[in-house]
Amino acid sequence: MVTYGDFMKLSKERIKAYLPKEYQDREIMVVPVQKNNGIVRDGLFIRAGDNGMSPIIYLKPYYERYLDGFQIQGIWKEIAEEYLRARQQTPDVPVNLLSYESVKDQLMVTVCNAERNRGRLADMPHEEKGDLALIYQVRMELPGERYGMASVRNLHLEMWGISEEQLKADSWVNMKNRYSPLFAGTETIVEGLIINGFHHVGGNGAALDLAAVNKNEPMYVLTNMGKQYGAAYILDEEIMGQIADWLEADLIILPSSIHEAMVIKETEIIDIELCREILRIGNRTQVSEDELLSDEVYRFDRESRQLQLVPETEVKQAMIPMLG
Repeated sequence: MVTYGDFMKLSKERIKAYLPKEYQDREIMVVPVQKNNGIVRDGLFIRAGDNGMSPIIYLKPYYERYLDGFQIQGIWKEIAEEYLRARQQTPDVPVNLLSYESVKDQLMVTVCNAERNRGRLADMPHEEKGDLALIYQVRMELPGERYGMASVRNLHLEMWGISEEQLKADSWVNMKNRYSPLFAGTETIVEGLIINGFHHVGGNGAALDLAAVNKNEPMYVLTNMGKQYGAAYILDEEIMGQIADWLEADLIILPSSIHEAMVIKETEIIDIELCREILRIGNRTQVSEDELLSDEVYRFDRESRQLQLVPETEVKQAMIPMLG
């Protein structure tokens, strides 16, 4: 039985046998790739040789196929085929990261867990609230409706000659224009906070239209129209204020993943600790580790327009539908 360490080493050494002739002189490495929440994945990297752009193939899923009984030579062939497909779809220069004008319209605001990403945040412009941190990324559109994300670091601000305040302002403008908010009332909720259907409200470049939202829904979801990295909107005071005014209540927020958050009208019916327990169960059973956002419950105060973490010791009640 080949160990995972040996599999990585052998893949690096043997993969050229399954690649075309022009790849035989390329440098091949297995590199650790830092993902969200401190997750590190081992990736096979083949230096492109022309402009340095090259896809990275994660090896752990292929090793699991080996453990399931697949022949290792066939797995290396699959790795080579995946790399060649991805390389064909990788543009030569998707975004010129040296020029702010070329990235300005590709900026996104995303949110992550501050503590789980403490090492990354030290080198990145960010804004923290509770255990959450807003960060800024450049979204690079790729062929085949694919995209890549490049995190904005402090060195980029120096290179671009802009302030963190300008980065933040431009990123939010671009978010509203290209990845506008979507606020939806849930139709069916089952254990684990699985949404089976919801009403779409808003649109790319459109203002948040709440007129179609039923004020009597037990729970809502807030994301963006792409349903990717939309949880950042819970830290947008303008959007949250509009929602609170429409629902005529303070809001309880369950940050269920980096892509969306659940929103509940606050009343005096059910213990807020039930919200916290449901959130934590959902995080353990329905959310992948690299998309997990927080186990903490937040409250948006309609009057002060402030989002605050709710301490576990607080006894104030909040409305949430009973499940089961």
